[in-house]
Amino acid sequence: MWLDSEKRQGRVKGWRYEVAIPLHTGNRKLIGAYIVDFVVRFLDGHEEFHEVKSKGTITDLWRWKWKHSKLEYPNRVFKMIWG
Repeated sequence: MWLDSEKRQGRVKGWRYEVAIPLHTGNRKLIGAYIVDFVVRFLDGHEEFHEVKSKGTITDLWRWKWKHSKLEYPNRVFKMIWG
């Protein structure tokens, strides 16, 4: 609902829900995907990956995928929203 409100008020251009981000090894072999909760596109065209988490939903696999994604895509903005 918050993202819809931000879009109506002209603060974001749009957003997508549950977007798969491909994950690769160092030699670019596909090893899986990380599904980020939201990809938010701003008025200037840049995008941010937003993950909504509560403490009870964090697993070791999620931690690994979160860290791997941030390392593989260093020019992307990753934001954690605690719910």
